[in-house]
Amino acid sequence: MAAPEVSAVMMKARAAHAESQKLIACMRDLRLQATSLRESTAALMSTMEQTMMECSARKSRAEGPARRLNPQDEAHLKLLTARELEVLRMIGEGQRTKEIAFSLGITFKTAVTHRSNIMEKLGIHEGPRLVRFAIRTGICAP
Repeated sequence: MAAPEVSAVMMKARAAHAESQKLIACMRDLRLQATSLRESTAALMSTMEQTMMECSARKSRAEGPARRLNPQDEAHLKLLTARELEVLRMIGEGQRTKEIAFSLGITFKTAVTHRSNIMEKLGIHEGPRLVRFAIRTGICAP
C-alpha cells in the first residue's frame, strides 16, 4: 500500500474512532437520564400510593360507620326497579332528565316516565326532595 493510501485509511480510522467516542458519550448520557427517570418514576409512584392511602383514609373517616336506613326508606327502595334506582342515582347526582336519557340510551319520554314512577312510588313530588332522598339513602354521594 502506498503512503498516501495508508494516510487516507488512517484519517478514516481516526474519524471513525472520534465518531465512536461521541456515540459512547451519548450512550453514557442516555444511561444517566434513564437512571434519573427511573428514580423520578419510583418517587412519583411512592407519592401516588401515599396520596391514595390518605384519600382512602379520609373517605372512610368522612363516611363514618355504615348508616342503617330507617325502615320506611328501606321499604320505599324495595319498590323501585333496578333501572329506577339507576335513574334515582343520576337525579341525586344532579343530572337533568335529558342528560339521564342520553347517558342511558333511552328516549327523553322514557326518562320522564321513570322519574314520574319514582316520584309516585316514593311519594315525593318535588325534585330537590328527590335529590335529598337519594343522598340520605346513600344511592348517590353528597
